[in-house]
Amino acid sequence: MNFFRRHFPHLSRHLFPPPAPHDNEVGRRADHGGGSGRRADNGGCSGSRANDRGAALMLATFALALILYIAMEVQYETQVEFSVNKASINRLKAYYSARSGVELSLLRIKLYQKTKAQMSGMQGVPTAMLDLIWNFPFAWPPMMPPDMNAVDQGQIDAIVKEAKLDGSYNTVISDEGTKVDINDLDSSSKTIREATKKLILQMFENEFAENTNWAKQHQNFQAEDIVNNMIDWLDADTQSIKSGDERAMYPDAGSDQQMPPNRQFRSVEEVRMVAGMTDDIFKLLAPRITVYGAKAINPNTAPPEVIQGLHNTITNEVLAEVLKRRADIMGQGQFRDAQDFWSFLDSKGGRVPIEIQESTPISTESAMNFRIKSVGSYANSVAEIEAVTYDIPRAAAAVATELKKEKTPEGGTPPKTSTAPKIEVPKGPPRIVFWTER
Repeated sequence: MNFFRRHFPHLSRHLFPPPAPHDNEVGRRADHGGGSGRRADNGGCSGSRANDRGAALMLATFALALILYIAMEVQYETQVEFSVNKASINRLKAYYSARSGVELSLLRIKLYQKTKAQMSGMQGVPTAMLDLIWNFPFAWPPMMPPDMNAVDQGQIDAIVKEAKLDGSYNTVISDEGTKVDINDLDSSSKTIREATKKLILQMFENEFAENTNWAKQHQNFQAEDIVNNMIDWLDADTQSIKSGDERAMYPDAGSDQQMPPNRQFRSVEEVRMVAGMTDDIFKLLAPRITVYGAKAINPNTAPPEVIQGLHNTITNEVLAEVLKRRADIMGQGQFRDAQDFWSFLDSKGGRVPIEIQESTPISTESAMNFRIKSVGSYANSVAEIEAVTYDIPRAAAAVATELKKEKTPEGGTPPKTSTAPKIEVPKGPPRIVFWTER
């Protein structure tokens, strides 16, 4: 205190005012001749001390307000940083929850492939039962039915508590090979090439027949022109199928951009860039096409619109019978081969011409290309991962089989197609050819 009084007299006077004199001391000063003048001086000193105390109080109040402001700012910044970091952690947990769903789906696909390979020579094994290994939706934590007894529910709750996964996920696996592969429009196999074009044209024909509003809005639409433009996108030359230079159909393309690129489609979304393609046409094609096809149509797993696209004689009634049979696990079950499928259609009124049957590649083998969709969630954060697995050896074998058929001379014996050559399941996880995160 003395240090401050010596070096900072003005500041010390405000911070450390001298104590007020005692009343007895004031009286003694008055008795010794201080008189009224001294008392007046004493009153002046008291006012000065009061002013000093007021200034000190204001200074303390200002300092306190400043400290409170700084504390509030620090608290706000801390809360914002905490919220941001917490949201980042939640997103990370949601992402790895979705990633866990993908990894489990890859395991299910691998188990299905191995089980199918081991049981390929056995008789009486229902294929539809094996398909449940991969096509049954899976969620974590498990969805428990309301009528589950308390014992089973308690066991599941105990397992969930022991798990180290904080988030949840839902996974769906679908057979990507059931869709029409648009890249097969430029296949090395003439059979696959022509069958793919017919399937796409049949999709438009069915839409015209069943959707009157769509037909009215597209009266001048020429489906074959769109398909030809898709072929021009794929083939290696610059000559349009119709006539002229195919690059003339893309006047807005820059000088440094080759349109069409004369390569395969890398995604379904690229089809929207084809000349003449509109939103309505693309919306019709998108759910029915893929770039990861199986080079053949599997009537046991193909979507209804693909089956109906084989020929216009496959009406809604015939289609319903097809779906009913392949869902009947304990009855006739799935189709054994192409002949079984065509015969069934004929018995139900779907009389597909023989030339269509011979030119359409049909395969009843097990699924080989899969699309995985996994949605993970934690707190308010959601992450989605989509992946596609592709069995390249089996796809190559399917093309080789069709090429061998085409090379068979007329009158010769074509190779048998009822049973495909056995292909060993490759080691390691299924091959992933597409991966996207949202």
